[in-house]
Amino acid sequence: MTLRFKDNIRSYARVYKYMDTNYDTIFALKRAKAELTPTELKRFEREFNLMKTLDSPYILKVYSYNNKKNEFKMEYVKYSLKDYISKNNPQLNINKRKSLCWQLFRAFEYIHSKSIFHRDLSLGNVLVKVHDDDTCIIKVCDFGYFKEKESTLTRQDTLFAGSLNDPALRLLGFDKYNVQHEIYALTQVIFYIMTGKKNIEKINQASIKSFLEFGMNSDLLNRAKTLQELKDKFSITNWES
Repeated sequence: MTLRFKDNIRSYARVYKYMDTNYDTIFALKRAKAELTPTELKRFEREFNLMKTLDSPYILKVYSYNNKKNEFKMEYVKYSLKDYISKNNPQLNINKRKSLCWQLFRAFEYIHSKSIFHRDLSLGNVLVKVHDDDTCIIKVCDFGYFKEKESTLTRQDTLFAGSLNDPALRLLGFDKYNVQHEIYALTQVIFYIMTGKKNIEKINQASIKSFLEFGMNSDLLNRAKTLQELKDKFSITNWES
């Protein structure tokens, strides 16, 4: 087994890719850092245990956990969403972009159907698996900060996670995270897929601006309250304007 460091995508773990000669297949290996506290190690293993129970084409697969090395084997996917879009942005047509977005909606419909929130959605925590026939499949990963919807175990001082999260959570408390906060982050990811842009401040197209305001409105009364509402808004947005 040959290891090669791939990416430090989380503060408490590193991800490597390696060729497993038994299967003649490349896998990814997520290994906890040596300096983790017992609480952090418990969270790391909890992430694996959750992902092991999830069964969706849009969720990254995990295979086995090594308690001695504090690591687990995962499906290998070459591209993060950020890397895939930045590399292919000029030639991506609107239908391909929409296909990726619909897959992302399916992924989060499934996640929420399991009564959990991801809470750490970012352009690096969504992967794109590209097949030989150019079929692209979204893969959501990194569930280290997931929360069960009805859980009261998250402390109010829990570390604020997620580069795309609603900044209001810093005052409200990360323990108050709900579906509208997941929608806030998801809106930005969809915008990036559809436009290849990260800066939402300089958007002049009225239809796209309306979509962003609906998904990210600072007033929760005016923000989409369900994934279905955001999907409906997405479907009527003029992304070609």
